[in-house]
Amino acid sequence: MRPGRLLRDIRRDQRGATAIEFAVVSGAFFMLMLGIIEYGLVMYSKVVIEATMQQSVRDVSIGKVVPGCSDRVCSIQKIVKDKTATLINPQSVRVTATVVTDAGTPSPSIPDVCLDDINNPYPASCIRWQENCCGSGYQPPAALSATSLGQAGDLVEVRVTYLWHVFFPIFQDKFGENGVLTITSSAVVKNEPF
Repeated sequence: MRPGRLLRDIRRDQRGATAIEFAVVSGAFFMLMLGIIEYGLVMYSKVVIEATMQQSVRDVSIGKVVPGCSDRVCSIQKIVKDKTATLINPQSVRVTATVVTDAGTPSPSIPDVCLDDINNPYPASCIRWQENCCGSGYQPPAALSATSLGQAGDLVEVRVTYLWHVFFPIFQDKFGENGVLTITSSAVVKNEPF
């Protein structure tokens, strides 16, 4: 067999070309698919947290007590537990409430977002909280209690915070703090007479 013919036969032989093309493209394809799944899960969590916050704020403002509870604190805790049950880790949800103003008192400065930047450190009203197992985040210092929900006529900020643990390890060093994103939703409402 002549050397020229051998080279021509090798160039015409297409066996294995598909496997090589797949090997070249598959890494980017799988990274894209995992990124889409991760993004979808984060967006789902944001929607659940937002819906939970809206229902909680509504119930705080009208003084509603759900069946099986005797006070507003129990009602909010039950609503949050019911609405966040579909999250991957519902134990990572925290609800806080702060009376922003009562009659004649100026409102304190409460940041909507706690930024981590060399030039802008966390404000004093943002405190770090630690989960039992795997992550940390930031939330305002107020705990959920009957006094933090205020009385009739008070302006109350309700904040729902969720620590999202990045699901796929390949993205953990790219997002959040050590692979933990803090998802927060808050609203301020005026309590109705109840």
